[in-house]
Amino acid sequence: MNGSAECSAFAVRMAKTPESHQISGQVTRQLTTLEVEGALRHPVSRELRHQVAALVGLGERQILVDLTRLSDIDAAGVGELVRAFNITRNAGGVLQIANANRRVRQILQASGLSRVMNVSPLY
Repeated sequence: MNGSAECSAFAVRMAKTPESHQISGQVTRQLTTLEVEGALRHPVSRELRHQVAALVGLGERQILVDLTRLSDIDAAGVGELVRAFNITRNAGGVLQIANANRRVRQILQASGLSRVMNVSPLY
């Protein structure tokens, strides 16, 4: 299922990937929100990092990854979040994670990701 959603002055492409997660976006003030839906696990697509790189390329520096609709994550998904974090940080920006359910938060904490990135239970 493909489509696009207009967000401020740019479009964020929504793509249903073979790994069954979907990413959509919205810009509110200076903060850009990317919503991840479905499972973020092996084999993981590069959609999240591509979306973050595109936003950074457009000058966005405050990115919030909303995991409200994320059903599951594994080490490959954590790796994808790390790549997105590094892309943002290398551009002088900040990537935050919000609305992760308890299980996802536990995995992020066990991986150590919550020590280097802001992981908020609710936004």
